[in-house]
Amino acid sequence: MADLVMIHGLGEDAGCALKFANAMGPGPHYWITNLLGHGDRPLPASFSMAVLADDLLKRLDEDRIEKPFLFGYSFGGRLALYIARHFPGRVQGICTLGANFVKSDEIMMKAMRAFDPRSLDGQAPRRYQDFHRLVYSWLQRQVEGLTELSEEDVRAIDVPVLLLGGIRDTVTPAEDAEKLYRLLPNGRLVLFEGTAHPPNLIPIFAVAEHVFQFIEDVEQLPAAVATAASMAS
Repeated sequence: MADLVMIHGLGEDAGCALKFANAMGPGPHYWITNLLGHGDRPLPASFSMAVLADDLLKRLDEDRIEKPFLFGYSFGGRLALYIARHFPGRVQGICTLGANFVKSDEIMMKAMRAFDPRSLDGQAPRRYQDFHRLVYSWLQRQVEGLTELSEEDVRAIDVPVLLLGGIRDTVTPAEDAEKLYRLLPNGRLVLFEGTAHPPNLIPIFAVAEHVFQFIEDVEQLPAAVATAASMAS
């Protein structure tokens, strides 16, 4: 049974990933946790994909999870791609749902407004305010061009990747998913009717079907390669 690590979106928590797993139903062994700074996890000194990836991989090591599949929703999909780029030996394959890669001015401004600490009520919990400051600072760095996942990085991802997205998604438009797909050397793109944002509008059963088929196909790759090599010899 394959291990499937469920990575939630930015500002969400493990409960969101658990809802995905419960809706998708039995199949893989689901592994779910809060990203650093989310849920009950402590806030990092600085926010970056490098920091979150390092923490996530350490937690996988603690639970002796080796070469799992990663399923990342929205920002979680971007983080999964980052891990595939920088730690390819740690994953067997990547599934993303509504992954945000292309950063248009409109999308970035919308994200910055959502996490602008100045927009918070003065009575908001201190931790909530600090989290918004961390994310807002990270978003500013992305706007300034200090991206942690460039087009060159995506082209260098050699593990199998399944991209899932909604044709009518306004947060991660279908054309953005298509651009990401064209950059990947070993990618598969599935666009479904509807949207990937918000999560409650996702056709989760269709998503599960594609994810499970992807996992099955990737797990059969070593056997197929071995068979081809045997026939060649």
